Amino acid sequence: MDRPARAAPTGAPDPYRRLTLFSYTVESNAPLYRAVMRLFLEAKARYRIQFRPDEVAAELRRAGFELALPEGGLERALDQLVEWGNLRRSHDTGRVTTLEDFRRRHFLYQLTAAGEAAERAVGEVVTALETSGSLQRVMLGAILRNLDELVRQPDRDAPQPERLFEALFNIAE
Repeated sequence: MDRPARAAPTGAPDPYRRLTLFSYTVESNAPLYRAVMRLFLEAKARYRIQFRPDEVAAELRRAGFELALPEGGLERALDQLVEWGNLRRSHDTGRVTTLEDFRRRHFLYQLTAAGEAAERAVGEVVTALETSGSLQRVMLGAILRNLDELVRQPDRDAPQPERLFEALFNIAE
């Protein structure tokens, strides 16, 4: 017997709300979001965990990503990733020299643990999609046997149409 779904206690985190972590893969700026997330993930592997927006832009250009964004577009993209929970933002006081500088918008961005997990998962899915259509070495023997069957069937005294169909089906699969 199915149990009725229980509502989360008041104040408890809703696990489905966290799925916004994957929003960056389906939005109109998905290529930019994916490039930023890959940049942060790859940098973390090299023990670099924080970036300023201008450093993100420089790294993306160095990686060959064309940034044709309006002024402040990259910062908006970074802020959107913060809103979805992929990145964390903190004030950058390292470049502040005056009180006026302190009041300006200066942030450092860092990958969250959930954002890292999301990008790793997306990377795994993309890799699986790219390789799922590739011909596996194990299948070459089966394809050869089925092709051989196709060649030999018409030469037999009593060809078996069901064997021809099976061989064609196996090759197509």
